[in-house]
Amino acid sequence: MKLFLKSRFAHKGISSVVRDEAKDMNALYLRIEKLMKEKSPYLDGDFTIKDLSHSVYHNRAYVSKTINKVAKVNFRNYINTYRIRYAVELIKKDPRVKISEVASLSGFNSLPTFNSSFKDVMSMRPSEYLCELRARRPLFSSKTIE
Repeated sequence: MKLFLKSRFAHKGISSVVRDEAKDMNALYLRIEKLMKEKSPYLDGDFTIKDLSHSVYHNRAYVSKTINKVAKVNFRNYINTYRIRYAVELIKKDPRVKISEVASLSGFNSLPTFNSSFKDVMSMRPSEYLCELRARRPLFSSKTIE
């Protein structure tokens, strides 16, 4: 095996091999990002790295390594960040929405995981975010009352 690797990379310097891998990872990451934005697979509470790997036609280990190196987070945090961004959009559309409903619609299977992830991403609990949003935006405008 060592001889095979030596012969395969003998014509290239190590830094060239590392650059090629970084290029490949960046290209894969762009495909992952495109999938996430266009198909929103993270909304499925059972979405796994195996599912993602299948969707981008790469093995699980390489997809995981790519997310870790390029996004600098693990798969779970990567997916949960997308879910929280989606949750924030739902809350902005309707500040009267129930947090449990937002959690479910955003792909979370448990409220504690949603709350924890929300705090990690937004630096506040969902209830705090809702209160802040409600304070900034009255539920009824003056035109509604007339």
